[in-house]
Amino acid sequence: MSTRILLPRPLAHVRGRLRPLVKVDLTATLLYGLFGGMTFPFFAVIARRLGAGPLALSFLVAAPAVGMLLSLLWARLLRRWSAATVLAWSGALSRGLFLLTPLIRTSAAYIGLIFCFHAANSATSPAYTQVVGVIYPVEERGRIVGIVRTGMALAWIVASLAGGRLHQSLPFQWVFAVAGLFGIAGSLVYRRLGGAFSLFHREVEAPRGAFAAVRSDLRFRRFLVAFFLYGTGYWLSAPAVPILLVDVLRATDFQVGLLASTSSLFWLLSYRFWGRVIDRKGAMGTLRWAYTMGFFTPLVYLVAPNVWVLLLAAAIDGVVTAGIDLLWMFAIMEMAPRQEIAAYTALYNTSVGIRGTTMPFLSGFLLQFIPVRAIFGLAMGSILVSIWLARRLRNTLREIS
Repeated sequence: MSTRILLPRPLAHVRGRLRPLVKVDLTATLLYGLFGGMTFPFFAVIARRLGAGPLALSFLVAAPAVGMLLSLLWARLLRRWSAATVLAWSGALSRGLFLLTPLIRTSAAYIGLIFCFHAANSATSPAYTQVVGVIYPVEERGRIVGIVRTGMALAWIVASLAGGRLHQSLPFQWVFAVAGLFGIAGSLVYRRLGGAFSLFHREVEAPRGAFAAVRSDLRFRRFLVAFFLYGTGYWLSAPAVPILLVDVLRATDFQVGLLASTSSLFWLLSYRFWGRVIDRKGAMGTLRWAYTMGFFTPLVYLVAPNVWVLLLAAAIDGVVTAGIDLLWMFAIMEMAPRQEIAAYTALYNTSVGIRGTTMPFLSGFLLQFIPVRAIFGLAMGSILVSIWLARRLRNTLREIS
């Protein structure tokens, strides 16, 4: 006797053996949203309250990028173990570290724990991309993952609001420990993919290796360079934004919170839009349009006469953030042979790690010599080049086809 698997109305179209797989993915992602919303927004604030100085805070901000530098190691691990297994246990290990937070008393121990979390959690990215590339059919992949990500974003926003209240009344150590339980549960849900994943996954040959993929795939090389330059614009802008808000535009706490809320709202609302566009036009055909939208964020910061104009930049940033979150993953799945998705993802993550560990410090150095708004001009130049490269990448695909 079969059991009916209930899914939200936007996923009601999913039929057959996909239904239990989507339910697993949605459940795990919702739990991750609860974990992330209760922890990520408070990382830097708590570090500062524990006495972390500017240098320590810089290392904390760079921790996710440093973790991504381990991606090539995880790609090798995925040659031996199922991607579903790695996804479940690396996530459980990394999020389980938050159960140790009741023992944390110093900023050094706290930042060390966050570093270890990002290092272990970086294994989930290539594993998840491999899983999605295998279990979801190409024609429905964008819509399904877009809706699943919408659920994650909603859970994240609700948890961040609740987390703010909890952090006011309870020691952060216990809030983080409870969040860790949500994170562990979400990771272990992926164990239920085990048997189902093997039905879809057929290793016909071992992956060639990440560097071989770059040497032999012109499209992927251009993709990496384009994404690197787009992200360079983002990371150059990141240290300049708070300086512009505080020192130039004299933003109030209410205005800063309103900007963050606007960005989160458009982030939440945009996943389904991007998922449908990707299903219709493909990730490669959509990439340059996302870059073009992203170009307007630093442009608004460059010319904004007051904080209220920055609401437009916040809305654009939310839309583009959701698009980029899907596009890099789906672009890799379009380019990579099925057995090499993890290797391609590892190289992409490594490039993100290099960018994220260098560009904020470069921006900080430049800000000692040039006006803060000039940084946004440099960011726009980098993004313009990425748009041109994305257009060339699209032309390369047409030539190949």
